[in-house]
Amino acid sequence: MTAKAPSSGANQGSGVALRMGWIEWLMLVLLSFFWGGSFALNEVLLEELPPVTIVWGRQMVAFLLFVPLSLPYLRQVDWSINLLWRLVVMGLVAIAIPFSLFTLGQQYITSVLAGIGNGTVPLFTMLIATVWLADERMTKLAFLGLVFGFSGIIVLFFPMLVAGDFASVFGFTATVLASSMYGFANVFARSIPAIPIRVQAMVINCTAALALIPVMLWEAPNFTALSYRGYGFIFLHGLLSSFFAYLLYLTMIKRVGSVNTSQVAYLIPFAALFLGLVWLKEEGTIHVVFALGLVIVGLWTKDRSQKSAPASSPTRDE
Repeated sequence: MTAKAPSSGANQGSGVALRMGWIEWLMLVLLSFFWGGSFALNEVLLEELPPVTIVWGRQMVAFLLFVPLSLPYLRQVDWSINLLWRLVVMGLVAIAIPFSLFTLGQQYITSVLAGIGNGTVPLFTMLIATVWLADERMTKLAFLGLVFGFSGIIVLFFPMLVAGDFASVFGFTATVLASSMYGFANVFARSIPAIPIRVQAMVINCTAALALIPVMLWEAPNFTALSYRGYGFIFLHGLLSSFFAYLLYLTMIKRVGSVNTSQVAYLIPFAALFLGLVWLKEEGTIHVVFALGLVIVGLWTKDRSQKSAPASSPTRDE
């Protein structure tokens, strides 16, 4: 989920693709493992904690880590109701809801399937932007990318339906819905006024954690019975999947632009696949690999339809 960090209010840096050296490629791979690894961490933590509690713990860690980084920038923000409600919405649609849907879904499916479902985020972003934004138009090539990408999702759904495995259908549906929420968040984020990105990260992580408290209390987790291993993985989840991933994401955009950084969308499903097979010993089948291939082809075709990254409002981090 995305296993990604929350999308910024607008992509920092130029949309122009700058040259990537081996250090930038290494950073891109590391970022894909930070985000792709969130699915594996979910699987591990589901052995000890309820799903929404995992998300709440992860976001509390991320929020607390962002606080000291954000304090020097708070006075630079022109606080208003317009800004606050948009940040609250981002906390819900970019973090609280999709992260919870992923953990709920992963009770019934593997981290590999969740990672492939997450790979459709750029496709949902393009689809929603086409419907919502007047300046976005879908080309024939972009439409072909959607067909390939969502065909991969159908390939994963079909065996579940044939086998009558409706628990897996529910789980995978939850991850696809989560990806659609990310797509909505990526489009909605363009409307957020420019503020220091560290402040934005702190506020939306705080919003997500606060919004999840009622559900977390309803799940009634027994933290006293949680092992040291469980506490360690919760901290690792917030540290790597949210905090470090977000900072690395921003660093990449500043160094090589948003176009090059967006290539992480190709790598996240492979990182999830690798960790699922190697670390969690999950089963990989031919139809899963075929579905992943369709999703990647869909992403590649979609990217070929765009000469540059979508225009975005400026943000600042100084």
